[in-house]
Amino acid sequence: TDCESWSEKVKDLETKLEANHTEICAHLTQQDDIDQAVADYDATMDKIWDLRSALNRIQENVKERKQKEENAEKDKIRKEQMDMEE
Repeated sequence: TDCESWSEKVKDLETKLEANHTEICAHLTQQDDIDQAVADYDATMDKIWDLRSALNRIQENVKERKQKEENAEKDKIRKEQMDMEE
């Protein structure tokens, strides 16, 4: 589904950000700069985790809706079969 595709993209983004953060910190020498880079990274990762959580909720809602639709269709078929048997 689209959510699964987006989840993969978010995961890829997270991996790239981690690598980028590590590279940036390796080149910083001032503690204040390192602290700021860490704070920026943490804030960005918090947003990514929020996004991932939202995507997971959407996926669950889509699955639940599909399951309800399938159950309703099965109930409809069952009812039609019972009506034909009468």
